Amino acid sequence: MMLTVESVLAGQLLRHANEVRRLALAATQGRYSWLEQYLRGRTEATGLLREVVTNHGWPTYWLVGATASDAALYLLLEATALHFQRQCRELIAAAVAGGLTPPGHLTCIDHVISVASGEPPRYAGHPRSFRSPAPVSPSSAGGRQAPPKTTRMEGVAS
Repeated sequence: MMLTVESVLAGQLLRHANEVRRLALAATQGRYSWLEQYLRGRTEATGLLREVVTNHGWPTYWLVGATASDAALYLLLEATALHFQRQCRELIAAAVAGGLTPPGHLTCIDHVISVASGEPPRYAGHPRSFRSPAPVSPSSAGGRQAPPKTTRMEGVAS
C-alpha cells in the first residue's frame, strides 16, 4: 500500500479524534489528572486540525474519506477557539456547496457556534448525526427556521 498525503492526514485526524474521545470519557470519571490530559489532548488536536486546514483546506470526504472527515468535524466541535470554528465554518459551507462534504457537517458547526455565541440554537438539542439533524420547529423556536441547505461562499478555498 502506497502512503499518500491524504492517507497520512486521515490517519492523524482519526488518531487524534479517538484519543480526545478516550480522554473525554476518562475525564468524566472525576479524576483531575484525566481532565488535565483531556484538555491537553484537545489543545493538541486543535493544533493539528488548524495545521491541516491551513495547509490543505477543510478535510472533506473527497480529500481524506468519510470517517476522517467526520473525525475532523469532531475535533472542530471540541475546539474552544470560536474564531477558528467560524473560519472553518466558511470552508465547510464551501465544501457543502461543492458536494465534497455532507450538509450535516455545516449543521453541526452552525449549532455549536450559535450556542457558543449565546444565540438560540437552531436545532433541537445537539445534532447527534452529522448527516440528518432535526431542525427546531418554527412553533417551538419563535418563528426561527433551519438554515438553507447550502450556502455558496465566494473566494473561499476548500
